[in-house]
Amino acid sequence: MKKKIIMVLFALLLIIPFMGVSAKEKAKVKVYVFEAGGCPYCEAEVEYLQGLDSYNKKFTIERRELYVDHVYWEQGRDYKLGKAVAEKFIADGFSDASYEGTPFIVISNLYAAATYDTNLESYINKAYKEGDKDVVNQIAKKLGVENVQRNDIKADDPDTTDTTEDGDATTYSGEKPNVVIVLIGAVVLVGAMIVVIKLGGNKGEEATHEVEEVKEEVEEAPVKKTPVKKLPVKKTTPKKAPAKKTTKRTNKR
Repeated sequence: MKKKIIMVLFALLLIIPFMGVSAKEKAKVKVYVFEAGGCPYCEAEVEYLQGLDSYNKKFTIERRELYVDHVYWEQGRDYKLGKAVAEKFIADGFSDASYEGTPFIVISNLYAAATYDTNLESYINKAYKEGDKDVVNQIAKKLGVENVQRNDIKADDPDTTDTTEDGDATTYSGEKPNVVIVLIGAVVLVGAMIVVIKLGGNKGEEATHEVEEVKEEVEEAPVKKTPVKKLPVKKTTPKKAPAKKTTKRTNKR
C-alpha cells in the first residue's frame, strides 16, 4: 500500500513543474509616453512613473518620440503613430487626448491625455487587472509602422523586445512562470508525502499493536474444560456354541 502511495505522489511531483508553467504572471501594462526631446514635463512624468511601487511589476514605460525637440517641434520618428493614437482616442470621447502637446500619455484603452499627470496608478492597476488592450500597438499594426523604444533612450525592459507576426518590432511583457507557485506546490506535495507515509506507518504500528493485544488476551483467557460424557458400556455375553452331536458308527459284521 505504501509503495502505491509513494508512486502516486512521485507522479504528482513530476507533474508540478508543468503546472507551474501554466500558472503564469499577468502581462505587464505598457504605459506609453509620447514625448519631445528635452521636454522637462516629459522627464518629470517618467520619474513619477518610475517611482511607483508597481513599476516593473505591473507596468513598463514605453517612450516614443512624438517631436524631436520641444523648441522647434520638429516631428519625430513616432509622430505618425502618436497622431493616429490621439485621433482614435478623441473619436472615442477622450477630450484631453492630443498630439500637439507633450507628454502625451496612453494607458491601455482607459487613459489618453496630453498633460503632466501624477494620478495614473489607478488606471494602471485597472488595466493590469482587466488586461492591457494596448491600443497603441493595435494602431501601429494597422498603419504598418514601428512601435519600438527610441534608440537613444535606455529600454525599460530590454529582455522583452521581439517582433510581431507581421514583422513589426514591438516590445511586450512576457509571461514568466510563477516560481513562487511552483515552490509552494513542491513544498506542499513533499509535506503531503511525509504526512501520508507517517500516517501509513502509524496505521501499521497500530495494527501490529492490536494483533499483539488480541494475542495476549487469547493467551490470558482461562481455558474452559468441558466434561467428557462417558457413554454406558454395553456388556455382551458371548453365546455358547451348540454342542456337536457325535454319531457312533457300528460296523456290520
